[in-house]
Amino acid sequence: MQCPRCRHANPSDANFCMQCGTPLIRRYESDTPRPSYQDQERALGEALEQQKATAEILRVISSSPTDVLPAFKAIATAATRLCAAQDSGVIRFDGVLMHLVANDGFTAEEREVIRAQFPRSANRGMVTGRAIVTRAVEHVADITRDPEYDAIGLQHSRFMRAVLSVPMLHNGQPVGVITVTRREAQPFSGSQIALLETFADQAVIAIENVRLFKELQARTAELIRSVGELTALGEISQVLSSTLDLETVLTTIVSRAVQLSGVDGGVVFEYD
Repeated sequence: MQCPRCRHANPSDANFCMQCGTPLIRRYESDTPRPSYQDQERALGEALEQQKATAEILRVISSSPTDVLPAFKAIATAATRLCAAQDSGVIRFDGVLMHLVANDGFTAEEREVIRAQFPRSANRGMVTGRAIVTRAVEHVADITRDPEYDAIGLQHSRFMRAVLSVPMLHNGQPVGVITVTRREAQPFSGSQIALLETFADQAVIAIENVRLFKELQARTAELIRSVGELTALGEISQVLSSTLDLETVLTTIVSRAVQLSGVDGGVVFEYD
């Protein structure tokens, strides 16, 4: 293994030059150059940053069981940074319209232009809507060269060219989409697409977490009401069996009715 820097001859199994310490470059059977030490170090650093981001998003999800907005904001911020994007947006889809929930990047003026386009229907005229329609990753390196882009979408070309959208799917149905953009016509990498798919999965987790938590709260409240009603009926039955005084029985009934109904007062009338 000859060192590309100092030309020192090294053993065939050496990874670094024994003379100057330069990483030795091997070629695989396919003649593909071996990644340099700097490339490997950069890849490891990116992987570590991605793991930290996904862990932070999961922490936000667990700490906000009743609200998806904190998780969506964390996803948008991480997507912009780790995908080297100009802007990121997290959009909810209600089955008919898309709603922009959180975004990161752009100037204040550009954000107003983007937000003015929502809510809007999902169609192929924009990459974001296209991901909803196809239920698949949509990646356009230059929207000005995309024949399906509509006039409204092309208005954004003055501050975005490359667009990547990944749908958020729950049981195969779209519930939202994450979109990142760049000002230059520069496509996103495979690792960045994979990262955005991970963020989309986490967004679905956040949505389901909130839904399940609210369902649990509703069921718990219903159970508490049922227990209160049963307790009140038990108290009334006890009064009926312990006294023949009509006023005592009716007073117990009206007081429990007021208590369970959450009203300010109650009256029992006798009609002769």
